[in-house]
Amino acid sequence: MEKVTEADILTIKKFIAKYNSYKRKNWKAKARNEIFNILNPCMQIWIKSILSKWNFIRTKEEILSYAFGSVELCLNNYKSCKSIESMTIPQYFYSGTRYYLLQELAKETSVHMKTEELLETLLFVPSDINVAFSSLLVLAEIRETLPNWCKVIYDDAAATVINSKPIASKHGLSSNTYYKVKQSLIPVIRFLIKKQLS
Repeated sequence: MEKVTEADILTIKKFIAKYNSYKRKNWKAKARNEIFNILNPCMQIWIKSILSKWNFIRTKEEILSYAFGSVELCLNNYKSCKSIESMTIPQYFYSGTRYYLLQELAKETSVHMKTEELLETLLFVPSDINVAFSSLLVLAEIRETLPNWCKVIYDDAAATVINSKPIASKHGLSSNTYYKVKQSLIPVIRFLIKKQLS
């Protein structure tokens, strides 16, 4: 199995620095191509593994194209990636590859993955839309763990937090019980949203 060596990592870091400092497109392209040549064997394995996990089959040419697109995405987002300090170079490019594949495959069809993996993948590029969507995913995941009688109150509390408009619904509880449960859920929902945004 192909592995990124320490020497490769040092070389990649050198070329990332060059890529980020170059202004001319042809110089940037040379740095990108050097990084691609080092990472391509590993990326081929990563892409095949991810595609297999998500139940997709692609040709060698498509996999090569995905690898190239992934390198470009990673290089273009390297400066703005907040979590880069906590990742190794291979982890960073693997995460970027997963994000790129999700973007490309979602254009064609649905991509099925666990919520946790989707959250992690989306937050590779921390755009406002990705952060908001990941917050909604967390809220939806928590909602699914609640008993049915509590889901109505949870939805009302979430609506109150998100857009300040309560949802009128039939719940079968006394007004006092409903209000107390809702009031206890609001700070939890606010905390979860705030945690996702930070």
